[in-house]
Amino acid sequence: MELSANSKQLMRKVNATIIYCLYLLSHYTNRFMSHYFIANIRMKDEKVYARYMEKINDVFNRYKGEFLAGDDQPVILEGKWNYTRTVLLRFPSKADFDDWYYSPEYQEILKYRLAGAECDTILIADEE
Repeated sequence: MELSANSKQLMRKVNATIIYCLYLLSHYTNRFMSHYFIANIRMKDEKVYARYMEKINDVFNRYKGEFLAGDDQPVILEGKWNYTRTVLLRFPSKADFDDWYYSPEYQEILKYRLAGAECDTILIADEE
């Protein structure tokens, strides 16, 4: 069965609309799913790092993040853990994380964390 030119044009529009809707869904799903910030911290200079710690709670509490865990002696199940501390934070969305992490207030104190410790940090999205 051969489709008419109008039917073919309509099918192209429908396909384009479906693709656009899938794009929007993936974009907004990522924006509104929880994101977890994991920091593995290896202390270099505790005095410099203390300057970060003096201000982090005040800055962090202005944003929508949630402190979930911090541990200086986690149980190592596999591999090696060559750090002094691991911290786990949750944010309701990627936008909330960005608001905190890239804020002028956080950037001002981040320099103390990075000068006082070697940090391996990642951000992961909740895929549920």
